[in-house]
Amino acid sequence: MSSKPEPKWRDKEAKIQRILSITRQMIEERGYLATTTNHIAKAANLSIALLYKYFPEGKPAILRAIFQGEGGEPLDKEKVSSLAIQDVPRYLETMLLDNIRTHRENARLIGAIEIAHLSRADLFQDGVDINQEEVALIAAALRYAQSFGYSHPDFDIESLSRAVFQMVDGVIHRHVTFKPVFPTDEDLAHFLMDTILRLLRFPESLQ
Repeated sequence: MSSKPEPKWRDKEAKIQRILSITRQMIEERGYLATTTNHIAKAANLSIALLYKYFPEGKPAILRAIFQGEGGEPLDKEKVSSLAIQDVPRYLETMLLDNIRTHRENARLIGAIEIAHLSRADLFQDGVDINQEEVALIAAALRYAQSFGYSHPDFDIESLSRAVFQMVDGVIHRHVTFKPVFPTDEDLAHFLMDTILRLLRFPESLQ
């Protein structure tokens, strides 16, 4: 007795996931510029026409899909909001160190996403926020600082939190991609944690 064929939508999803997986692997091995859609289609055992049917904008669109897939699990807002305020510095430092290590482990992929973003920024406008937990934690620290009378009246909490994290993320990128800012990743994570809390005017007694 023959088994029923897979639904078309499931077959399509499997092919798309194969394209994403192979693209990521090829970028890690040879880099973004040396990876072509022809290479990807051949390795995925698909026609180039089908690849462009799924990703009409080519490589930038494939990288956008990979980027969106980096969002991970949804943010557990309750976990962040219930965190004891005295634990915020250590928790923040741990997340920063994880971010540095993830950046280091995926340096080529991150570089490829940046190139794709520069060539087709319009494709990334509605991309997921892959650093939402860090931003939420910074916002929680800022709210706590405000309860002590410290405030930044020219900025709302969300905008300020995102701005601070973008600045920090830029330092991490330079540290990993170009020249180390500190001798070790641990040193950088501690410095960034301290800098963030000072920028947010977090009570020094809890730092």
